[in-house]
Amino acid sequence: MKKLKLVFKILGVVVAVLLLALAAFIFTFDPNNYKDMITAQVEKQTGRDFGIEGDISLSVFPWVGVKVEGVELANAEGFSEEPFARMSQLDVKVMLLPLLSKELQVVKIRLHGLFASLEVDKDGNNNWSGLAGPETSGEQDGAQQPVQDAETDQQPGTLAALAINGVELVDATVIWNDAQNNVHSRLSDFDLTTGAIRFNEAVDIQLNTAVKHNEPELEASINLTASLTFNEAFTNILLAALKLEISANAPEFLNEQLDLVLQSDINIDIDQQIATLSNTEISTLDATLHASLDVNKLLSEPEVNGTIHTDNINLRELLGRVKVELPPMAQENSLTKIAFASRVKANAKHVELDDIKLNLDESEMTGWLHVPDMVQPIVRYKLQLSPINADAYMAPPSAEAVDGAAAAAPAGDTAIEQETEIELPVELLRKLDLQGDLTMAAVPVNDIPLTDILMKTQAKAGVVRIDPLQLNTLEGSATALSRIHI
Repeated sequence: MKKLKLVFKILGVVVAVLLLALAAFIFTFDPNNYKDMITAQVEKQTGRDFGIEGDISLSVFPWVGVKVEGVELANAEGFSEEPFARMSQLDVKVMLLPLLSKELQVVKIRLHGLFASLEVDKDGNNNWSGLAGPETSGEQDGAQQPVQDAETDQQPGTLAALAINGVELVDATVIWNDAQNNVHSRLSDFDLTTGAIRFNEAVDIQLNTAVKHNEPELEASINLTASLTFNEAFTNILLAALKLEISANAPEFLNEQLDLVLQSDINIDIDQQIATLSNTEISTLDATLHASLDVNKLLSEPEVNGTIHTDNINLRELLGRVKVELPPMAQENSLTKIAFASRVKANAKHVELDDIKLNLDESEMTGWLHVPDMVQPIVRYKLQLSPINADAYMAPPSAEAVDGAAAAAPAGDTAIEQETEIELPVELLRKLDLQGDLTMAAVPVNDIPLTDILMKTQAKAGVVRIDPLQLNTLEGSATALSRIHI
C-alpha cells in the first residue's frame, strides 16, 4: 500500500513538473525566433523571396490564435516588380475547449491590407502556376482517391454550434494584368464587414469596392448590403433585403454616370436545388424592371421560371443617354412610353416568353415568342398588334417637300448622300430557323388605311419567305408573297 502511495506521489510530481514545463514553454515561447526558418521553408517551396516584416503573436489558451503582420511574397521572375501577394495584418483566435464539442467560437476575424497581383505575359505564361506543389502520379491519385472519399463520407460534416463575432476584411486590392490580350483590371478599396455570425440568425453584411478596367474603359464603385441567414448544414441560405448599388463611368458607351440599383430577397434550398428571387427590382437610367423568379436545377442545369415587367420607359431618352441616336420622327413623342410584361422560362439553351404584353406608345402587342435553340438559332412566335399609327414613326416631311422645292435637286443624288451602310449579320441570318405569325389590326400609312394585316414569315437555310402577306385597304383586299435569298 505504501508503495502504491509512493507511485502516485511520483506520478503527481511528474505531472506537475510537465504542466509547469508546458506553462513555461507557452509563456516564454516567442514565434518570432522562428521567422528565418519559416522564411526559408516558404522560399524553398515557392522559389520566391518571402518576408515577414512585422511581429508574429501566438496564443494557446483559452484561445488558439495567431496574429501576423507585414507578410510579403515576391513576384515570379520575368513579371512586374509588384509583389505577388502582400498582407498587412491577419488576426484570428479560436476558442479551444468548445472545439471538443464541435462548437466553433471565433473572435472577429481581421484581415487588413491584402494585395494580390495576377499577371499573364505576352507569351501566355502566368505568375501563379509555379506555386502549385509537385503533382503526384495519376496512378497513385486514382488508387488513393476513392479511399479518401469514403473516409470523408463517413465523417460527420456539420458543426454543433457556430459563433464568430464578425469578419473584417479591410483595404484589399487585386490586380489583373494580361499583356497577351492587353487587358488590365484593378479591384481596390475592397472592404467586407459582417455582424456576429451564428447558425439560423441574421448576419448583417456590408461590402464596398472600386473597379477599374481598360478595354472598354470603365470605372465603377460597388456597394452591397444584405442580411444573411443559414442553417447548420449550409443547405438553407437566405439573403434578405439584398441591395446592390453600382455607379459606373464608361465614356465609350455612356454620356453620363450610370447608377444601377438591384434589390431582392433570395432564398436558396441546396437540397431541392431551388433558388427563389422575390421582390426583385433593377433600376437604372430612369427604367425599372420588376421580377419574381424561381431557379430550378440550381447545381446542374439552372432553369429560370417566373414573371417580369417594367414600368413605363422613355425609350427615346434612354437610348440617347447610352449614345444611341434615333432618327427624327414625325411625332416627337414617339417611343416615349414603352412597357413590357411576360412570363419567362429559360435556361442556357432556350427561352420562352409567354403572355407577352408590350405597350408601344398608344398601341399594344400581345402573344408569345419561343427560342427553343439559341445556338442555331430557332425562333417561333405568334404576335398580335392593336391599331398603330405608322405615320408617327416615319421621318418628318422636309421643309423642301412642304414648300414644293424638292424638285430643284435630283432626288436620287440626295438619297445616295443620306444613305448609311448597315452591316447585316449575314452568317447568323443564314443559320436562322424562324417561323411565326404577326397580325396587325390597323396600320394607316400616309393616311391610307391598312387593316386586318397578316404576315406569315418563314426563314431557313438563308431563304426568308413571307407567305402570305394579306391586308384590307380602302374597299378592297390584297394578297402577296415575298422571298429573299441571303
